[in-house]
Amino acid sequence: MRDINGIDEALEVLRPHWQEIDEFFENENKKFKELLRTDHTSFGRIIKCHLISEIYIEKFLCEKLALSNLSNARLSYYQKVMLLPEQGAPPAIIKPGLLLLNKLRNKFAHSLSAEVSVEELYSMTDILDISGRNTEIMDAIDAIEAFTTLACTWLLLSPPHLEELFSKAFRNVSVQTGHEEDEWT
Repeated sequence: MRDINGIDEALEVLRPHWQEIDEFFENENKKFKELLRTDHTSFGRIIKCHLISEIYIEKFLCEKLALSNLSNARLSYYQKVMLLPEQGAPPAIIKPGLLLLNKLRNKFAHSLSAEVSVEELYSMTDILDISGRNTEIMDAIDAIEAFTTLACTWLLLSPPHLEELFSKAFRNVSVQTGHEEDEWT
């Protein structure tokens, strides 16, 4: 006895068309395999940067705001970045780059043919240039990884005396963040 009722009748209807059905599915299988062969190196590197930076963003927010249950709030990456300060603290200068990282992650997560160019990365490369990194010799993905490393460093909370020094140094620094960024993840 079969668990699927009516399957024998369905097969009888399809049997005269089996060659056409087989050819159709074989053609679609070739298309599917071609999609599987798409290079995923850039995708993986961007997703990894996004995940690593989210760990540091959460750590910063939990320590700075004394939150013990941030993960229970189930905030998106965008929402977490928006909670970062826009002035008076080192994370302020990396906030636009983190928002761009989120936008890039969304771009790559929803298209197998997504690409990124260094020219798109100005909010990241500006910070890298300021920090002394030579972005002229970097490709886009290397620049994103270098920015992520720098951003995670800037999200670390220092000992109180260094934190006070950073607060003094950054008290007049502020950034404008475009709120039109992708916020759905």
